[in-house]
Amino acid sequence: MPKRSFILTIIALALIWTAAPLRASKASTDRTAYFRSRIDMALDSARQGHAYRAILMANATLTEMEEEKYENIGMIYAAMGSIFQMKANYHLAEHYFLLALDNTSLNNVVERMERQSQLATLLKLWKPSEALRYNQEYASTNVGYPLYRQRYLFVNAVANFALGNAEEYAEASKAYQDYMNEKSGELTAYGQKAIEAMNLATEGQYGLALQLLKSPSEGLSDLDCSDLRTLIFQRMGDFEAATRQLQSRIQLTDSLGSMLLFENMSEISTKDDIDKTRQQAHQQRNTMLYIILALALLLIAFMTFSILRFRASRSRLKEKNTQLAAALAMAEESDKMKRDFVRNVSHEIRTPLNAINGFNEILNNYDAPLTKEERADLVGRINENTNAITSIVNELLEIAKENSEAMYNRFDTIFCNQFFSQLTYQFRQQISSKVELRYTTKVINRFKIVTNQEALSQVMEHLIQNAIKFTEEGSITVNCSEAGNLLLVSVTDTGQGVAPDMQDTIFSPFAKANTFKQGIGLGLSVSRKIAQRLGGDLILDKQYTDGARFILSLPVDY
Repeated sequence: MPKRSFILTIIALALIWTAAPLRASKASTDRTAYFRSRIDMALDSARQGHAYRAILMANATLTEMEEEKYENIGMIYAAMGSIFQMKANYHLAEHYFLLALDNTSLNNVVERMERQSQLATLLKLWKPSEALRYNQEYASTNVGYPLYRQRYLFVNAVANFALGNAEEYAEASKAYQDYMNEKSGELTAYGQKAIEAMNLATEGQYGLALQLLKSPSEGLSDLDCSDLRTLIFQRMGDFEAATRQLQSRIQLTDSLGSMLLFENMSEISTKDDIDKTRQQAHQQRNTMLYIILALALLLIAFMTFSILRFRASRSRLKEKNTQLAAALAMAEESDKMKRDFVRNVSHEIRTPLNAINGFNEILNNYDAPLTKEERADLVGRINENTNAITSIVNELLEIAKENSEAMYNRFDTIFCNQFFSQLTYQFRQQISSKVELRYTTKVINRFKIVTNQEALSQVMEHLIQNAIKFTEEGSITVNCSEAGNLLLVSVTDTGQGVAPDMQDTIFSPFAKANTFKQGIGLGLSVSRKIAQRLGGDLILDKQYTDGARFILSLPVDY
């Protein structure tokens, strides 16, 4: 081989050998950019309120990374931690931030510092000791970046305040303020409001401190504000206010959890196929038709029985002139009850049935320009009206078993405060802004009873819905107390109340305090019957005159 050809061959091989790692490096860079864009899309979806969609995107990205054996898998775990932190699920947020830290290379100093900072920020009030540890770990690495330095100083101050370390807090607070002055104009207001509130509390100006923490700010979420307020109440010695603040925090986390669940269900529903939706609507319409047929037969049987009974009464009345007046009054009352019953049942069934038929026609109209969200809303409305008719049928079936003396099986252990408070606040979306819904208690948190949870829920849901129906402004209060071997649960409202002439008959079947309100007059009758089968009773407090108060009594098994 000529010398020149040999040299050219060597050069070509060298170029090929050099280009291979360059191509691999470019491919690695491209995949990193791709994965980062996927993570940004997931986080953006979470910020817009689509948490379920964000979690699905993050999981899909995680699967791709695992299949490709991508090295920097920690960044997807960090994104999942951020998503759960946005929804106040601190347990899962901490879990994923720890996974992110474990899966970040020791050589990647910047990203490890970010993971440690995320953990310290998350835990600053929840687990302050651990927050200080993570804070110190990334401080020992490098906190030269102004934003990281600011976050480090802020977390250091908050965690020491939470732990009650007065001297350490004073030093941390001063260091934070000095740094803010030094970097004036370069930093945001991250943490300033919280530091000011904690300084006021340290000086004994609790009222001003609590006022500053009424709303979130940079560095403090709603839950952080709630936790700081609890700490301040404790330092004031006002443990009752601290307990109330803790209850408010529980309600806030429950509300955020409910919102996440609702978002999940909304996201899932948008994926349902349109044909499946139409099929469900068709099945629901057939079910409604069967229910209407059964109700019609029940009405015919009831009317036939009433007519036969009326005729028999008239025959006897002709033979007993002394009982004529009483028998006529009884017949008139029976006839009125029959007319009211038929009218109420017809109205209460016809209204949701018309709505179901109307919504079903829209769903089956292929020319209707409906979005997926609108179709999901129509299906939801069909389910709502279906449930209304099912509720009427259930009440009719319960009242049909009036002569049964059977007791409900009582195998469910219920912690009263937890059960009744959760059940009460699930109705907060159904009341107007003019009505305050609240739960109060005179029993300790570990107070419990053994009963039938499903039956008890049915009674309480009816009593609360009844209060909402008749209360346009004021308050609705559910209260638990103990009297001897009985648990007393009262539902008190400031609505129109029960007229004196209705107080003795309000628990009778088909009795209605207001004929213009929705319902067929069976709810209170069914509720009392269930209460008695649970070994207790349901009464109306006739001495309460600012609205209506119903008192449910249940046996306590020690």
